[in-house]
Amino acid sequence: MKYPQITCASLKGIALLTALSLTACGGSDSDSPEPEPNPNPGGTTTYNVSGTIDNLKRGDLTVSGTASGSTESHTFTNETSFSFDADYPAGTEVTFEITQQPTGQECALSQTSLTLNSDVTDLAITCDDIEYSVSGTVTGDAPADFSLIVSGDRDITVPLSGTDPFTIAEDFIYEQSVALAIGDTPGYECEVTPAEVTVTAEVSDIAVSCTSIGSVSGLVTNFISGEVASDVTITTYSLSDTGETEFGSVTTDENGLYEMIGVDTTDTFYLRVSSTEYVVDVERHIANGETERVLNLNILPIDYSTTFAATDAINIGESAEATVNIVEIPASTLETADGSAPTGDITATITVIDPSLYVEAMPGLYTTSNSETGDIEPIESFGAFSLTLTDADGNDLDLVDGTTATVRIPLASGVANPPATIPLYYFDESTALWVEEGEATLTVIDGASFYVGTVSHFTTWNADQVYNTVELLGCVVDTEGLPVANVQVLSEGTSYIGRSSAYTDAEGDFVLPVRRDSSLLVFARAGGQTNTVVINTSDVDSQLENCLVIGESSAIVKLTWGANPRDLDTHLTGPQEGTDTRFRVYYGNQDETIENVTINLDVDDTSSYGPEVLTIPSFVLPGRYRYGVHHYSGSGTIFSSPTRVELRLNDRTYVFNPAEDVDSASTSYRMWVVFDLIVDDEFNVEVMEINQHTTYSGAETLGVEAFGGGKFSAEAAQPLPEKQY
Repeated sequence: MKYPQITCASLKGIALLTALSLTACGGSDSDSPEPEPNPNPGGTTTYNVSGTIDNLKRGDLTVSGTASGSTESHTFTNETSFSFDADYPAGTEVTFEITQQPTGQECALSQTSLTLNSDVTDLAITCDDIEYSVSGTVTGDAPADFSLIVSGDRDITVPLSGTDPFTIAEDFIYEQSVALAIGDTPGYECEVTPAEVTVTAEVSDIAVSCTSIGSVSGLVTNFISGEVASDVTITTYSLSDTGETEFGSVTTDENGLYEMIGVDTTDTFYLRVSSTEYVVDVERHIANGETERVLNLNILPIDYSTTFAATDAINIGESAEATVNIVEIPASTLETADGSAPTGDITATITVIDPSLYVEAMPGLYTTSNSETGDIEPIESFGAFSLTLTDADGNDLDLVDGTTATVRIPLASGVANPPATIPLYYFDESTALWVEEGEATLTVIDGASFYVGTVSHFTTWNADQVYNTVELLGCVVDTEGLPVANVQVLSEGTSYIGRSSAYTDAEGDFVLPVRRDSSLLVFARAGGQTNTVVINTSDVDSQLENCLVIGESSAIVKLTWGANPRDLDTHLTGPQEGTDTRFRVYYGNQDETIENVTINLDVDDTSSYGPEVLTIPSFVLPGRYRYGVHHYSGSGTIFSSPTRVELRLNDRTYVFNPAEDVDSASTSYRMWVVFDLIVDDEFNVEVMEINQHTTYSGAETLGVEAFGGGKFSAEAAQPLPEKQY
């Protein structure tokens, strides 16, 4: 049998590849090199593709390679390298695609298309974590500034503002878990939903809801003029062992009104009143169970302002014409809060406070804290002043550490037998308490009396002393005789200058600390005001004979004046039921009852200053009610005294001062007709200022026609009864 001859050329046509190594034709086993392996037995060279996977954290990554219409896919879990199974002929174009991304990640190929001319080992797949945002919304009454606290896999504080939507600044990766909470929100109750989040996608449904705990609103007026005080800053805050926590701050509008939500009125809170035109005041309020509090504020205007060069000594009296300096500060002894020297000129403002005339104008409530026991104790005042110092940049200034200034506090005009030396107290604007620091000596300068001492810093300074107290027990009821809880009860000295306060309990009862062996007035107020009673204390505790009665729509009129004239009198006239005659309430008829409502004049003060307080619990008859002040005896004039009438009506305070200085001791001008209250048939009350002087007999017709022909009742028409001093 003959076999066909196999040639080298014929080998090139063989399609089937074998794993055998063929020797070159014409060669021998001994002198021929080892042949190169041929991966393609059919005669076509092939190549494969492999590479690396970086940062693949979890499964479900699928990668496909497609060539000549055929696709090979692989799914990886936590691999760091890979290899395709197919061997691709040389010159093949292969496209690669990630057909499924892993959960929570995004992977990318270093190349998506290759033409193979050799094995590829560096195809790289890189995986990055997907970053998810977390955002949400705020609803309800929300603070202007508060925080969302993020903790767990991330610790982040997210600032929030009101009801503005928010997005957490940092993004999150898949399956990161965080806890969410709201930071401190004084005056508000806020919650966040959900409280825990495990991120698996974009989060946009974080819900923060807030509710204000309480609110405070009211009217701010000038204590002297009664005009509304606009552009005054009201700040509310609470105090704890860790310091001051501010609820918020607002500015009064052009009508003197303010409103602030988010004030925690369930506990003790403070109102700080500040303005460039008024003496800084702080009021401390005890929770009265109401979440919406109406607090009207009477603030004392600054008396006098002047400017000094920064290097000059500062010597300032209570006015430009003053001959005695209230404060003397050595040159170059002032600095800013951070210890810097003042910039430019220094502006000094000063206000002398005579509590004999304006007992309510004193900042705070005449109380101090006992340094040993911490107990709150009442004090009585003998005079005070307030000083502020600022540089050209508006920085507050105070004395450099280790330096002092001399102060001369004018003795209050209504003080009898003042002590020769007395403690000095400064007003702590955080606590609304007076703090003892130093003492002063009573000194006569140019015929006037001053308490002279030294101080090391500036605020409002007061010459005071703590007094011995006894307890006055009493109760407060409404016009139906029901007890009224959480009402502030106040005492106001008439034989001394000071006040004290207490609050009624759930049964309407109170225990009020008052000065022993003294004369004082007691009343309560919460929106309206009770009648005022005169109390003379002894050296033992005592009990009010009758409860104080508070009315919701009451009118309170308070008359105060100076040392001269000695005796001014309150007069109120008004309509009587079933007759065309008019009643008169004055020292000779201090109570007038109309339909079970008693209009009351508390006291006839015959020895200067007052106060005389008239209370109208409610108006039960329409008509015109006229208030006037009669100059009964003493030198001087109603104008020069000075005389002040304060009307509180429907949560509004009106202040009246005489418009002109006339000889009120003359019979022609003895009666100062101050104002009318005009009550319509719906019992709405209009205040009409009269502010004119006339005779006693002409007081009823001044400024208006006769009251519908109405005459005085027989009793009211009688000549004024003579007083016995």
